[in-house]
Amino acid sequence: MNKALYQAASFQVFRRPTIWRWSHARHHTDTLVVGRDPEIGAQVPTDWLGLALNVFALKHVVNELPKFVRSAFGDIGDEEKTFVPESEWPAVIREARIWLAIYAVVIAMCVVLKSVLPLLYVGLPSLYGAWLY
Repeated sequence: MNKALYQAASFQVFRRPTIWRWSHARHHTDTLVVGRDPEIGAQVPTDWLGLALNVFALKHVVNELPKFVRSAFGDIGDEEKTFVPESEWPAVIREARIWLAIYAVVIAMCVVLKSVLPLLYVGLPSLYGAWLY
């Protein structure tokens, strides 16, 4: 149950679940160590525009989307390889492929229905609901 909920919650906020789990472990190992902590929220010098854009997760999604698509095609990413064990790489790829399939179906539904409504349930909430988290 916990794993399923974690997967669903990660999908809702557009965070790759396995990457996030290991990134968070690295964060607690090397908290605020520049170059080692992948989760420093406001680095020095502060990127005020980036922080403002992340009120609606715009910077987050723009940064994560290419990584997510590359993962779906088998490329984990050099930074991620430094903290995700090799035994977890297949999970990263599998999750990205499942997400890509879900988004493809939702986008196809938008085209078929000629409506953005399906994206209001899957995908866009990670943007317009980001200020809540």
